[in-house]
Amino acid sequence: MGIIGKTGSGKSTLVKLLTHEYLLDKKDGEIIIDSHNINEIDTNNFYEKVTQVYQKPMIISGSIKENITFSNHELSEQEIEKAINISCANFIKELDDKYEARVDQRGKNFSGGQRQRVAIAQALIKKPQILILDDSTSALDNETDLRVRQNIKENLKDSTLIVISQRINSIKDSNQIFVLDKGQIVASGKHSQLLNTSSIYKDIWQSQEQKVGE
Repeated sequence: MGIIGKTGSGKSTLVKLLTHEYLLDKKDGEIIIDSHNINEIDTNNFYEKVTQVYQKPMIISGSIKENITFSNHELSEQEIEKAINISCANFIKELDDKYEARVDQRGKNFSGGQRQRVAIAQALIKKPQILILDDSTSALDNETDLRVRQNIKENLKDSTLIVISQRINSIKDSNQIFVLDKGQIVASGKHSQLLNTSSIYKDIWQSQEQKVGE
């Protein structure tokens, strides 16, 4: 599932509702997960089901391995390597100390794209029922972005992937795309359909394609 909209369309608010940061009043509607209202799900149980990766993820000082596993010593090397492969974080294997490579506070010794891939690997380790990528591939080139999303779909077939992005290239292969404007869903469909049915979607697409061509 892909979600897109111009600045101020309501993407951030929607993410906060989906991740339990904001509570939705029943008179305004309901968000249902496994037949349960999201507001009625125990917080710990909720975060076992739903994992979000931010555009600017929180990376702590320590080792790469500690960042990916949160010091969960029960995880095998195979599980860690699989998460790294899916998230295209193979640069880790090229580091002198590999998984034990040191990470500065906030990951300042790594690029934005590297930090995002470490955060995605961290999310994959949890094997969430719902994975929300909140502009969390924005620092990746289009080819790597596509490869990460394809890897996730192939390896987490029983999970729901929700991609919120400002880049249409990050969502155009989604089974269903929702276009937001002023806090409302104003259009939905596949990429090819929306180019013909949504002026907002078409405007975003054309402006981004124009920038690529400049």
